[in-house]
Amino acid sequence: MNHMKALVLVLATACISCAALSIQKPICKGLPDCYQLYNKLYYDGALPVADVAYGPCPIANVMACTFKDHDGNFIIRLLPKYNVAPDTAHFNLLHETCHVAHWNEELEDHGPVFQKCMHRLADIGAFESIW
Repeated sequence: MNHMKALVLVLATACISCAALSIQKPICKGLPDCYQLYNKLYYDGALPVADVAYGPCPIANVMACTFKDHDGNFIIRLLPKYNVAPDTAHFNLLHETCHVAHWNEELEDHGPVFQKCMHRLADIGAFESIW
């Protein structure tokens, strides 16, 4: 079972790079690279630095999550089990950028401010060829 988890993690990490084969998707070497690219393309570099990786989330029943460590640094985790497909990983990472961009701006995790961010990303083409 541990070998299977390791294989899924390796495949998931490799697949995010495979997404670069699509002309419409940004070219990313891995999740941190994608976060930096999305920050530049869709947020004019305004997002804070974040530790972005595949791994477990402290929140149950999610595909990805954003939280802060004890020092106040952002951490984004995509669960390998749910993010094997490159399109899914890209979508979930973009979703998490909205959480970072609007951290503590509303009580609901997916309230109107978050929804406006996701709609803005859709309007400017961030999800082209993903959905």
